[in-house]
Amino acid sequence: MELRTNRVLLREVEDRDIELIMRGFNEDGIRKYLGDNPYPFTEKDAMDEVKYCQCMSLQSTRVYYPFIIDFQNQGIGEVVLSGVNNSNELKPIKNSAYLSIWLVPEFHRMGIASEVIRKIAYFSFNDLELEFLSGDVAKENVASWSLLDKLGFTRLSQDDQFSNLVSPRWDREKDFLYILKRNH
Repeated sequence: MELRTNRVLLREVEDRDIELIMRGFNEDGIRKYLGDNPYPFTEKDAMDEVKYCQCMSLQSTRVYYPFIIDFQNQGIGEVVLSGVNNSNELKPIKNSAYLSIWLVPEFHRMGIASEVIRKIAYFSFNDLELEFLSGDVAKENVASWSLLDKLGFTRLSQDDQFSNLVSPRWDREKDFLYILKRNH
């Protein structure tokens, strides 16, 4: 599966992406926001991640959509929709997905993340027929939460009842929780 914007190609994860995945998961400015991954993130870890993405892409009922972000024929990051139309203890609402994105630093502040998120939102709402996307952002990550604000995502308040349904394990002390509803 491929998605395109004016400047980028969003494509499935391939074996050639091991170096990019390893770089992203080891980059200080990225790694600290990616959750509980080993550090250093070794070549074997990256190979396992690539294989996991490839395996999940083959599922008949997909709940995980990982895409490598290609810019000028070069992998520069990854965007992932997870928990698609799937409810579980981490995301109890169906018809939604959790969004995460990272780019290697030299491609920050070029509008690429905005372009990618707009395309992923379009794909999510029109092709997957989701009702909303969610994502959490570290409070210290001003660039990322400013981007979501600019793109029309809604920051949920700490006492918003909906936030518990979207992400019951949301760390309210460290992160902001955002949602984007269909027909925003």
